[in-house]
Amino acid sequence: MRALGIEYVVGGVHWPLYVPIEREAVIRDYHRQNMFLATHPLVTIVAHPWWWMGAWRDADGMYRSEPWLDDFGHIPQSMHEEFAAAAREHGAVVEFNLGATVFNRSYPEGFKRQYVEYVAWLQGEGVTLSIGSDCHDEQYHPDFERAAEILEAAGIEESRLWRLG
Repeated sequence: MRALGIEYVVGGVHWPLYVPIEREAVIRDYHRQNMFLATHPLVTIVAHPWWWMGAWRDADGMYRSEPWLDDFGHIPQSMHEEFAAAAREHGAVVEFNLGATVFNRSYPEGFKRQYVEYVAWLQGEGVTLSIGSDCHDEQYHPDFERAAEILEAAGIEESRLWRLG
């Protein structure tokens, strides 16, 4: 990494690995993968924890149910606590990816509110956050003003956000 001038590494869970597509199995596997990333010595930033795309999508393109989009409370608090502790201990930064979560048109509003509370809780637990947008193409136009409002309303302190440098 030093020889190639790589400044940071982002790693994120994108799908369950080798488990049945059942709520509890997916939750356990996402947690396992998030923990792997939070403790890996080469990973700087854990991307969009608990982002979901795949099974359980309704005919209109919305995710209203499993694995945790109907209620983020399906994920045990003990998993959140273990993840936060691992991120702190290993110096991992956790990305609040606004584009993938709260600006995701396929996610229900209730989940979005719960997710913002979760990310604010992480910062309150001493986890360093970064802000992401999931910008994958040139046509991406994030609503930076709305993002700033969301962060402020949640009590997420901009001065404590991770920045390269």
